[in-house]
Amino acid sequence: INRFLTFHRYAYSSRILSIGFTEMALVGYDDISAKEYSYLMPSSFFYETEVNNIGGSNLMWGFDFLLKYWDYTINCELLVDDYAIDGLSPAKIGLKIGIGHNGPYFDLYSEYVRINRWTGNYYYPELRYVEDSVLIGSPIGPDAHSMKVMLFKQVKDKLYLTTSISWIESGNGNIYEWPVGVDSGRNFGYRHEEFPTRPITTKYESTFILEYLINPHVNSGLKWNISSIDPPLIQFHIKLNI
Repeated sequence: INRFLTFHRYAYSSRILSIGFTEMALVGYDDISAKEYSYLMPSSFFYETEVNNIGGSNLMWGFDFLLKYWDYTINCELLVDDYAIDGLSPAKIGLKIGIGHNGPYFDLYSEYVRINRWTGNYYYPELRYVEDSVLIGSPIGPDAHSMKVMLFKQVKDKLYLTTSISWIESGNGNIYEWPVGVDSGRNFGYRHEEFPTRPITTKYESTFILEYLINPHVNSGLKWNISSIDPPLIQFHIKLNI
């Protein structure tokens, strides 16, 4: 099965406020045709395309909001994969809420992320949001939530320091599962379920990144990552910014 990911975003932006709406679709096909090209047209509205094409994609909506107030920045993102109005399936949604502060000595940012079980999943494996065993989207989910605090400081003219501490709680669900006996387009038959699902895995992680800007197009850096589950990781990198 061939497939492609397509999306577009409509937004209003000003100096202090940004509001956006995004449509995203993961489309699977054997041979590309007018049905698939309809998802690639700039004027396409994916929900209408999905209904008239009788399926063939895993459609998501995204709503984002950002507000700058004095030295503070507040942002929120809501991802809607599927929502059963009749209440007979769990809500397949994701949420991120963050707040940042630009201080005189360093910048501070914290965020909370929650991704419900089944989000990004689908009855047909080719329409699941995963590529080569790597999740498309947030790396924590589905069936997980996390809290992260980050500190950013310009140490010298071209030297920057970033540190972070995070907590991740993951349930038993994963992108490869699907309820037994539930076909495509069918309700699960229930609404409420525990979050995260048991058993729960808790992970604590801290990261230290030191970067040096060699010139406007090249920077080098050192990354040190410590985790309560994974082995320690030390990386040195050189990036080219074109």
